[in-house]
Amino acid sequence: MWLVLVAALLHPNSSPRPGELGAFYFDVLNQSQVWVDLDPRVLEEGPNPLRLNVTVAFPGRTLAGAPARVTVRAASEDAAFPLRVRVPVLKFILHNGEVIDLTGPGSVYQFSAGCEKCPANTLTVDMPFVQLQTIAASPLIEADALGFRMRLTPSDVTALRRLVAAVTEGATVSDH
Repeated sequence: MWLVLVAALLHPNSSPRPGELGAFYFDVLNQSQVWVDLDPRVLEEGPNPLRLNVTVAFPGRTLAGAPARVTVRAASEDAAFPLRVRVPVLKFILHNGEVIDLTGPGSVYQFSAGCEKCPANTLTVDMPFVQLQTIAASPLIEADALGFRMRLTPSDVTALRRLVAAVTEGATVSDH
């Protein structure tokens, strides 16, 4: 009996809604990206202040196997909780109590602002893909990000699992 693993064929979607997979090949960069935007719910009263983006980038149109790394970006809307100082923290707390801290001691990340005179409100960090697989496998995922405690909604968890499944055995971003 032969076991054949087939890479996912992803059709371009450059402007997906939150929870939908995005996929696009950038000619200028000779790079494909596959991503999902998540809107976790803050665990306090008020507007939802944050969006998480998880992106897999690879040269060309085809990723031969699971990616080694993935980029996670937490971006805050300054109008939501305008007096809250954003802090460079990004941790995932899983159902079993395991904490995956992407900004702890020794971590490398970028904490930046959307404009020259704006306060920093976006945190970008690369993490091993195996850590993303661990996070996506948890039935309950909470996060501390930029000074907010939040929980990924069931649809966020499903979308994250869809991204992991789409690239685990490799992927190809089609040209049409």
